[in-house]
Amino acid sequence: FESNSGIARFDAFDRNRNGYLEARELREALRALGFEADASATLAVLRQFDGDLNRRLDLHEWRALV
Repeated sequence: FESNSGIARFDAFDRNRNGYLEARELREALRALGFEADASATLAVLRQFDGDLNRRLDLHEWRALV
């Protein structure tokens, strides 16, 4: 992704506009990107990319993923 495209996608998936993608939002994002993301796959992505261990992704963590 280009930087602006990644931010735009993050904003589109951040439904509650709190600056994070929680598990439900992340699952929707992964599915929209073409991945089969059930609850366990979503949690695996969170474990790998959630650097501050708050069980959600911020923009910086999202950009590391995409």
